[in-house]
Amino acid sequence: METKRIIGISEMYKDIAELIGLENYKVVNPYKEKVDCSFIIISYGYKDRVKKLNPNAEIFEIRAGTFRELIETLKLLKDLEIGDKKKIDETIKYIEEKEKSIKKLANNIKISVNPKGKLLKKVCKDLGLKIDSHGI
Repeated sequence: METKRIIGISEMYKDIAELIGLENYKVVNPYKEKVDCSFIIISYGYKDRVKKLNPNAEIFEIRAGTFRELIETLKLLKDLEIGDKKKIDETIKYIEEKEKSIKKLANNIKISVNPKGKLLKKVCKDLGLKIDSHGI
């Protein structure tokens, strides 16, 4: 007899549940406490901390800094059979369309930027913005 997965999602990523058509889940705080879940969806970079508190749970880290990272994350969840495959495919298509339109808008920006953090730099680079130490 297969045991049913109890899926927990950290507060920051509860919207992922809607994006993948996940209906049975709990919003949890696995960063600071043990949670009663067999599969936990968390922010990237916190796996070790969460695993110490929840050693028996499968931990899945969301990568969503860029459109590509989010799409790859959704594909991984689909492969793991977390969520509804049809809903995930629809969401990926929607994100790909948004990616094209936003990058088209960003293409028209002629000023350079000077992002101060790694994530901001990655996002600016992904959008195709010109990065320069004298930019805004």
